[in-house]
Amino acid sequence: MRKIDSSLVQDAEKYVTNLLKNSLSNEYFFHSRKHTFKVIEASVLIGQCCSLSDDDLNVLQISACFHDTGYIITNVDHETESAFIAEEFLRTRNIGDEDIEQVRRAILATRVPQQPLDMISEILCDADLMHLAADDYFEQM
Repeated sequence: MRKIDSSLVQDAEKYVTNLLKNSLSNEYFFHSRKHTFKVIEASVLIGQCCSLSDDDLNVLQISACFHDTGYIITNVDHETESAFIAEEFLRTRNIGDEDIEQVRRAILATRVPQQPLDMISEILCDADLMHLAADDYFEQM
């Protein structure tokens, strides 16, 4: 089994970019590629401040990449669809069950109300809401 590494994170970013570009309805103004990459950026920032290991940062970034991909299917419980899309991607890359389950757990934790059960999930939840604290919050809408 392969571990999630920085090369896979780059592949996931490309995959998600194309997925959202080609499959996401234009009705989703906020849950977009831009939002996804802001969440990835915020995840890395928070993860580094929390002294996550490189392996955990990679898992966190993959989780952030896929956290809203379920919107290509539904806006109702999109997190479940997002977790499934991430799992499918990771299984095709021969990623171990433990890493896949961590990614699923982090994505599912972003359901409102958020219920993170571990540090990676906590960071993803915070990163997903970080836009609320931005000086340009209203301009983002």
